[in-house]
Amino acid sequence: MDRVIIVAFVVAANLLSSHRKDDEEWWDHLDRAEAAIEAGSAL
Repeated sequence: MDRVIIVAFVVAANLLSSHRKDDEEWWDHLDRAEAAIEAGSAL
């Protein structure tokens, strides 16, 4: 079970770092993703 948790963190980190803009830090990308999720849940 521990391996599953580690893999989940590695996959999430990889997605955050690979789908951000070049001039953007990963936490800024995470903020944009969170804002999009919150905007979608308001519909």
